[in-house]
Amino acid sequence: MSDSRLARPLAIAIALIIACTFLPSVSADGAPTDAAPSAPLTPVLSARRLPEVLLSGSADPRFAASLDAYLSKTVGTACVVVVQAGRVIYSRNPGDRLAPASTIKLLTAAAALDVLGAETRLTTRMVSAQEPVDGVIDGDLTIIGSGDPLLVTRGYKKSLENPDQVTEDFGAVADAVVAAGVREITGSIIGDESGLDRTRWIPSWPTRYQIGGVVGPLSALMVNDGQTGFVTEPDQPNADRKPGDAAALAAATLREKIDHIECQLI
Repeated sequence: MSDSRLARPLAIAIALIIACTFLPSVSADGAPTDAAPSAPLTPVLSARRLPEVLLSGSADPRFAASLDAYLSKTVGTACVVVVQAGRVIYSRNPGDRLAPASTIKLLTAAAALDVLGAETRLTTRMVSAQEPVDGVIDGDLTIIGSGDPLLVTRGYKKSLENPDQVTEDFGAVADAVVAAGVREITGSIIGDESGLDRTRWIPSWPTRYQIGGVVGPLSALMVNDGQTGFVTEPDQPNADRKPGDAAALAAATLREKIDHIECQLI
């Protein structure tokens, strides 16, 4: 809003405030009284008396300038619209069609809650063709994922930028195998990620996202976000990691955890 457009409503507002402030006092029967009007608690020209729409004339540009300064530091194109009480107070490239950033996770979570329900649990299962005999599975053990993205080892959790974020301890999976009486697996541990499709990367994502552990591959069976660097020492933090074969990493990590538990038991 320009200064000329603000001048007229501002002058009218001030005139009304002054007129109301200095009106003569009137008694209950409508007759004027001689009592001097009391001084206003708030100064006549105080900004507290001005409607918000008038204040926006000076507040909005300052707000816009601060956002412009912040957004100028971002990489790529940004599309931003800020609305307050139904009024657009800031916009930047509002007509651009851009791929959503990490905020898409909020919409994804809302959709999952609506479709699946809050009580849904993603279960990671372990199966074998043979029942264990005297604690020995004579053959392979298969770990089957269902899309749980929260499974991490203690070392990976310590390596996170926010270690307090919600995760599930993958060590509990190994504990469950041992708790079932398994002491030895003569065959291999196989990771089964067939529960979801084989899309591993969002096609529109820059390849630089795959560097330095920013994002990991999508998979039905993921441990540590499908990142390398935690198979041989799953409980030790490690900043040197990169995307790998998520299902194979999960299987190898489970083998390491089970073998470690077996050594402790011996």
